[in-house]
Amino acid sequence: THHQTQAPPPPPPQPQAEGESDKQKSESGKSLRIANLLKENRSLQKKLLELQQQQQQCVQGVDGDTEKEKEKEFERVVNLYRKQQKELQIVQQKNEKYQRSERFKSEEIEHLKTLLDNERANGRQQLNEIETIWKRKLSLINDDVDRYKHVRKELESELAHKTQINDKMSTEIKALIELVDHSKRKMQAQQEMDHEKSEKLKTLHKENEALKSELNELDEDFFNEIEDLKYREDKAQKTILELQQKLSDHGLQTQTTTPAAAAADQSPRIL
Repeated sequence: THHQTQAPPPPPPQPQAEGESDKQKSESGKSLRIANLLKENRSLQKKLLELQQQQQQCVQGVDGDTEKEKEKEFERVVNLYRKQQKELQIVQQKNEKYQRSERFKSEEIEHLKTLLDNERANGRQQLNEIETIWKRKLSLINDDVDRYKHVRKELESELAHKTQINDKMSTEIKALIELVDHSKRKMQAQQEMDHEKSEKLKTLHKENEALKSELNELDEDFFNEIEDLKYREDKAQKTILELQQKLSDHGLQTQTTTPAAAAADQSPRIL
């Protein structure tokens, strides 16, 4: 008998695997299995076509046993082909499920990448803001440090100036103390001298009082006698000068003293 059978439909196109360098080993194993199944499916289709051609060529002149064997072989090949088709469909479904899972994972990864990029961008923005704030604070701190250094320099300069003034004042105070001590000693010496002078004045005053009392006891005749003695002394002095002049003319000099002159020298002076 002649069996008219149609050729099995061509296998569905092989899904393109995403060529990423970081795929897992399970994906490469599944892709290799799908490729082997497709290769085996093409081989079965080719064998089935050859059997159909042989069946059409040998319809006449073939005994019943050979035809039955060929039919059995044909049915076996068809069954095997159908089994391969079912397995291929199962593998394709698994592959589609796996691809959907991979797409979901890729979308999830992209979403996570987007979130991560956003977080990184936000982190960089916050870091830049914090860096700007700290730079501003650091600039203010540097300004404060410079101002404090300037103030410290001024204070140190003022302190040095005041130290110089204090040293100068200390020197002046020491000099004033020494001057005061010298003035005190001088005043003390002056007081002692004034005390001595006062004692001398008291003594002189007492002596003057005694002399005044003695002078009060003298009468007018005593003063007349004194005037007469002064007159005689003057006359004697003139005589002595004349004699000395004469002696000098003869190369002789003499020194004479009269009793009246000696008495005049020993007489008290009345002030």
